[in-house]
Order: sequence, then C-alpha cells, then structure tokens
Amino acid sequence: MPLFRDRTVDRVRKPSTVLLIMHIVFVSAGQWNPKDWTAFQVFRISLMTSELISMETETQMKGLKVIFDLQGWSLGHALQVNPSIARKISSVLSDSFPLKIHMHGSDYHDSLCDFFSPDILPPEYGGEGPGIEEACQDWTNHLFQMCYCLCLAGSNLSEDC
Repeated sequence: MPLFRDRTVDRVRKPSTVLLIMHIVFVSAGQWNPKDWTAFQVFRISLMTSELISMETETQMKGLKVIFDLQGWSLGHALQVNPSIARKISSVLSDSFPLKIHMHGSDYHDSLCDFFSPDILPPEYGGEGPGIEEACQDWTNHLFQMCYCLCLAGSNLSEDC
C-alpha cells in the first residue's frame, strides 16, 4: 500500500485485532520492573504510545479508555515516581485527557463489562476479545511498521512501506 502517496491517516490499516483493542490502553503497572526501567523511561514510552494512538482516525472519532491494572504494584514502584515525574504525569493527564475515574477493586470482571463491550476486552479482564499477549504483539508490530515508514519518509524514499 503506498502509504505516503495518499496521505490520509485512514489509508493505513492494521490487523483487525489491533483495531478491536485500539481504543483501550492497558497499563499493567505491576509488570514494570524498576530495576530495568526508570519511571521517566516508562513515562516517556507511555506518552509516545498515547501520541501515536491519538493520531489514529478511529481513536479521534471514538475516544480512548485506559485500564490501569495495579496488581503487583509495590513500594519499590512508588519510590521510583519522584515529585518531578509526578508533576509531569499530572500535567499530561490534566491537560490532555478528560478523566472519569471508576475504581473496580479486585473483583472487576463483571464491573468492567459495564464500561467496555466484552468483545473488545481481553479474556484476562473478563472479555471475549484478543488476549493481552496477542494485542501487545500486534501493537509492537504496528509500532515497528510505523517506525519503518517514518524512516523511509525521512530518507525521502518513494517505495511503499
């Protein structure tokens, strides 16, 4: 597909599983290993991901919801979030996203289905959509494809992505 010949964003298509789950971002804070990644690095990756998702036509039309899964979050994680990082996170959240926060607790399978269609929630969260691993792999592939296309655009190559 000639990505940069027709420059409309909706000309770029991803695998259907990515499209199904694109409007939900899962943040599994307990999966972050503070020994391997700093809080600032995690914040930067989250910000880049949010920027890429917000550029999607589908996201602009339908919006975006985020599930913060704090299972496994510990004091070691919390100590990494210094006041500077906390201010940056707060600034991004308050300036960029209209927040409606719903707390679900540890028995969340039924209550999440009140806010999300079961066909887009992964089985790990009580839904029928693609699993987290599959969605993460699809998103990773999408990011690599975008990186490749951006590199091509930066090199002024006229080949298709």
